[in-house]
Amino acid sequence: AGQKAAQELIKRAGKTGKVALMLYVAGAGSCVDRAKGFTDEIKAKTKMKIVGPFYSDSDSAKALNQMTDVLASNPDLKAVFAANEPTAIGVGKAVETAGKAGKIVAIGFDGAPILQDYTKKGVYQAIMVQSPYNMGFMGVKTAWDKIKGKPIKQFIDTGVFAVTTQNVATDEAQKALGNK
Repeated sequence: AGQKAAQELIKRAGKTGKVALMLYVAGAGSCVDRAKGFTDEIKAKTKMKIVGPFYSDSDSAKALNQMTDVLASNPDLKAVFAANEPTAIGVGKAVETAGKAGKIVAIGFDGAPILQDYTKKGVYQAIMVQSPYNMGFMGVKTAWDKIKGKPIKQFIDTGVFAVTTQNVATDEAQKALGNK
């Protein structure tokens, strides 16, 4: 998921400049994996300088304050990746309040209604959305297979969908967001 977020960011921001990495809980498995996927892709495909990481502890107010500070101390910031819902909400508020919407490339994660609104308004150019249905279905199926003695995979990719300012109103994006 982090790798795909980086790909969306690179498409929009290019391959040079500063990108802020706004994470959530240090050491949490999903945070570590998402950050690694993102940073590996940025390092492999660009010459961008990563500012951070900053950890919000999944607190929107903390993310808002952190992003406000990042924007103030990095006036040349080109992009930001906010790696989970509470962090993305705070980062979005900071970007909008600073008048940076559309001036920096912002990629968020998860599909809360406020993040959908930020995407429609261009505060976020994309939000990366996982499918709760796929996650639940694959989790139950894997548990069932384990009970039945079938071999199970160590890693199961349940997919991620980029909801963008261009596709947010489409049926496909609305389904990914759980709105249809």
